[in-house]
Amino acid sequence: MNKQQKVFDGEISLCKEVVFKQLFHKYFPRVCIYAASIIKDDAVATDIAQDVFIRLWEKRLSFQTIQSFKAYLYNSVKNTCFNYLRDKKESSSIEHLGDITSKDHNIEFLIMEAELSAKLFEAIMKLPQARREVMLLRINGMTIEDIADELNISLNTVKTHKKLAHKQLRQNLRTAMYVFL
Repeated sequence: MNKQQKVFDGEISLCKEVVFKQLFHKYFPRVCIYAASIIKDDAVATDIAQDVFIRLWEKRLSFQTIQSFKAYLYNSVKNTCFNYLRDKKESSSIEHLGDITSKDHNIEFLIMEAELSAKLFEAIMKLPQARREVMLLRINGMTIEDIADELNISLNTVKTHKKLAHKQLRQNLRTAMYVFL
């Protein structure tokens, strides 16, 4: 059993700084993605995620399971986003808020999308350096030719790194995909 598993066994208390830091590092990128999917503004989404974690630290709540923590966290982010859109009082924001709240499954989809995006990014960061660089550039919309020019390698090398990265990602993400199906 590793250190992180020990921390998450039993009741999760945010009173302990080490626990809070671990949860922050694991879930902050995910809630940023989730907030951005609602707000459609990365900077505001990051601010909202930070505000939620600050409030969690100030309250220092305890949770029975990691699932109850995640539910509380995502619900807090969702409500903070909705409050932001409501207070912004722009007609497009209010219409967007109505679109989101009218479909309960849409919120669940956004949460799953944020979780899956975070898992994908974590898996990409575990790839060997050359494969990781190719995948990050590809995700950012670069073509294989642009990646070859950027990294000063041949097209075939880019294709090989991409193929091997896809294979490794499929293996690493197989269990994560079952959770979302």
